[in-house]
Amino acid sequence: MERILVPIGDLLILLIAVMISKGTFYCPEILRLELACPTIHFSDFVLLASIYIAVFYKMGLYASYSRWTRLGLFSAIFSACLLSALIYLSLAFLLDLCLLSRVQALLFIFSSTSLLLIYRLSIYYAVLFIRDRRNNYRNILIVGSLTRAREVIEILSANKFADYKIMGCLEVDKERIGATVYGDVKVIGTMDDYHELLLNNVIDEIIFAMPLSLIDNSLDYLSFADDLGINVRVLPNWQLFEMAYHPRNAVMILDTTTDIPSLSLSSTPQKAVQLMLKEATDIAGSLCLLLLLSPLMATIAFLIKITSPGPVFFKQTRLGLNGRKFTIYKFRTMVQNAEAAKEDLQFLNEEDGPAFKIESDPRITKFGKFLRKTSLDELPQLFNVLKGEMSLVGPRPPLPEEVDLYKPWQRRRLAMKPGLTCLWQVYARNRVDFNTWMKLDLMYIDNWSYFLDVKLIIKTIPVIFKLTGR
Repeated sequence: MERILVPIGDLLILLIAVMISKGTFYCPEILRLELACPTIHFSDFVLLASIYIAVFYKMGLYASYSRWTRLGLFSAIFSACLLSALIYLSLAFLLDLCLLSRVQALLFIFSSTSLLLIYRLSIYYAVLFIRDRRNNYRNILIVGSLTRAREVIEILSANKFADYKIMGCLEVDKERIGATVYGDVKVIGTMDDYHELLLNNVIDEIIFAMPLSLIDNSLDYLSFADDLGINVRVLPNWQLFEMAYHPRNAVMILDTTTDIPSLSLSSTPQKAVQLMLKEATDIAGSLCLLLLLSPLMATIAFLIKITSPGPVFFKQTRLGLNGRKFTIYKFRTMVQNAEAAKEDLQFLNEEDGPAFKIESDPRITKFGKFLRKTSLDELPQLFNVLKGEMSLVGPRPPLPEEVDLYKPWQRRRLAMKPGLTCLWQVYARNRVDFNTWMKLDLMYIDNWSYFLDVKLIIKTIPVIFKLTGR
């Protein structure tokens, strides 16, 4: 019933938000504004609602509330609302829909997000209240009582909104019985008590927080729990934990995408919601920018054609995500056959690493110098972003021959999709050595968030006309 009523409530709130945004501006005595579309078009609303429901479903917002923390649910709902609105407004712009005017769209985003947050969080707290009244908790038994067990209990205890209670710990050593592990959690027995505890108590889950190699006949204990239908979790060995806390911020996750469950270590962001929002922003942003800037791009193409012989666009093979080759597009800023002359100019290279850079490159045309200074030569890369080969924000895509000279730690900058701008372009462009440039890219990867991308995009605008492009 919950899976039916919650989406219906979402639809009603979306309808109310549309009516609020349209009704406010329908009254001429309020702001004296005329309403472009005085009625709610059913087909437009169906599109709007379908996008919201699909995004909410994709982000797990129709799953059980027991999996969410308060902050996690708030963040997911807020992100889902912004992503849904971004997708709809982009489609509305392209398809010339008139469900909402520009001002109404802003009011709709505010009202729908606020109402959905209030509605969903109210359900969340109602579920918690009912659960508390019914004493509906998951009982967890921990096997182990040392460092790993304490860390597990600490993490579980920190979430006061969680729906579980820790019964206690089991150990292999009888001398540990009665010892306090963390808070009020104690060692309640040894593995000799395992079968009796499972048979005579309500236990929903068992966490093995000690190496199975230290437990005699460990598979028998696992099989017994499986026979009783009790869920079992087994923590990995310490070596994997050490990797997870490595300075490069490797994240350990359980990966089942290949149908073979395995522990995966990743040093790239695992923020699924924000990464999805980043991808949607790339598509919508590049498409809108290409439409808005098409007159400017056409003018630049015309001026390139009349000021120097050769093609309008410069195409070059670059390396993208994890070393994928793709063709990057730029407005041509050099004379024809500039690449062939590169070898003869290596002695003028001003970079101290694999990259090639000359401040006063003789191959650059007069108009090309202007394009580079203003970074307008980079505009065709919006097509690369639209194709999914690049992102609006990310490390700049290198040449294959440059990557061949990278040190192993420098290759990690390929772990995220390349972009039009990044930390280096905003904070240190042309003012740092090659190693510092690489470290800035890795700093971006290790500290990535969607809001960092937004910040870098905003900060790129004022510097784009000041500093020479790479």
